[in-house]
Amino acid sequence: MKRKKQTFQIKTCFLCKKEYLPTNGRQIVCKNCRKINSYKKQKEWIQKNRKRYNNNIHKYRLKNIEIVRLRDRLIKSKRDKNKVRKQQRDLYARNKERYREKSRIWKKNHLDKALIWNLNRYAKSKGIIRLGKHTVEEWLELKKKHNFTCVDCNKVEPEIKLTKDHVIPLTKWNEYIKKHKEINYGYNDIKNILPRCRSCNSSKYNHV
Repeated sequence: MKRKKQTFQIKTCFLCKKEYLPTNGRQIVCKNCRKINSYKKQKEWIQKNRKRYNNNIHKYRLKNIEIVRLRDRLIKSKRDKNKVRKQQRDLYARNKERYREKSRIWKKNHLDKALIWNLNRYAKSKGIIRLGKHTVEEWLELKKKHNFTCVDCNKVEPEIKLTKDHVIPLTKWNEYIKKHKEINYGYNDIKNILPRCRSCNSSKYNHV
């Protein structure tokens, strides 16, 4: 014998005062109000327990890293890129000083990374073919290889400050690699960099 589905009389919502059809006899608010109310409670709990909430999310992401990455990729693929860019620009415009201050602090604490980023950005703006890149670790290894010594004047750090000198300079790079097809690395790759002090780097100018 099949049980007959119980039906309930139409009620008036205790919060929004609209009529709705309840799913059980004890229900006093409509589905929409219940959803809004639970969302508010959830938001209040997160604000009170921010550290605990962040820790839980971090633990979940570590435990289910592959699922999280797949989900993030799906979300990103469905997004309208132009709409996202507009939202990011609007957010930056509203909080310009805050973002600038964050950027200043980051650059101060990560000077080597900031210099590499600026180099890449400048080279990109000049339309460099085969840009390439190198890491802070690669630059430190190169300095160690040369015993923290300038390749021209043989002065050692900290007496001088070593700077990155590009063997094939920016102004001649595109023409040079067209003529010399054996070059298989990029402009900002570590193979195209030598440690020189500021004085030697300036005096070399744009010579190869």
